[in-house]
Amino acid sequence: MSSQTFHEIKKATANVYGITVADIDGTSRLPMFTRPRQMAMFLCRKLTSESAPTVGRAFRRDHTTILHAEKKLSKRMLPDESDSMNAILKAIPQYELYVGGVFRSRRVPKIEFRSVRT
Repeated sequence: MSSQTFHEIKKATANVYGITVADIDGTSRLPMFTRPRQMAMFLCRKLTSESAPTVGRAFRRDHTTILHAEKKLSKRMLPDESDSMNAILKAIPQYELYVGGVFRSRRVPKIEFRSVRT
């Protein structure tokens, strides 16, 4: 997978959350940066066929950080995060979004999300 796809996912995520790609690549642990960063990591892992180490290198992180983001978002997706994810997916041109929280691409299997009710 090209780094261009990773960059497109980072850019779409940054635009939806109102931050910069540099913030996503940065080291800040503030929640306003960590949640979008985890979302971008999760999407890079789910929307591509790349391994956690490959995605980790794209984010200058260890592969275990990618696995943590994937586990965290798979188990707990807040309703507003689901809306953010849909907005990010709409901003990535090579993918198609279907209604009902199920996303399909021409290249990857569907992704299903569980929401946590608050």
